[in-house]
Amino acid sequence: MDYEKVYSLTAIADKLGRSRSSVYDWLHTYKEFVEPHTVGKGRTKKYKESIFPVLSLIEDLKAEGHPNDYIRALLASEGHDIVVEGKQMRMLQF
Repeated sequence: MDYEKVYSLTAIADKLGRSRSSVYDWLHTYKEFVEPHTVGKGRTKKYKESIFPVLSLIEDLKAEGHPNDYIRALLASEGHDIVVEGKQMRMLQF
């Protein structure tokens, strides 16, 4: 049987090198793009490894100062190529 590695909120924050509160804010703000990557609910909620590309993109866009509506629009453009500060990325299918 195959098991997919899952991460707690604290483990995600540690892996990204970000504060737990920043990651929590991103997960809450962009929950419509995060929910397909979750396992469990409440305090037992864990996140699949597939959450990292989504959070990395959010992190890059936030660092560039883009507003939430802009980031949400990019995340909603599933399957399209986008360019972030000279880097071309392929959006994941959600």
